[in-house]
Amino acid sequence: MNTKKTYVGNCKNSFDEDGDCVVPQLGFRDVSELGYADEMAKRISLKDFTRLATIPAEILQDIKGHDVEYMSYNDMLILYDVDSDTHYFFV
Repeated sequence: MNTKKTYVGNCKNSFDEDGDCVVPQLGFRDVSELGYADEMAKRISLKDFTRLATIPAEILQDIKGHDVEYMSYNDMLILYDVDSDTHYFFV
């Protein structure tokens, strides 16, 4: 049975002051790997994203009216709020 991916963190709370990843589920070593993932990710539609992941109500409120991109990278989904420059990670 396939379950939807869930939110595990964003780019502001998933890395420490040195840029090292503190959320093991992400599989990033540091912010450089996030940058690589951002460049290599496949852009997907909102419809495909919501079919694969559940977006919490508080994130939906935060991104309301913003320019948003939806991405898939390896086994992770990334919602990128262009206006606030925030990546939200779903695994």
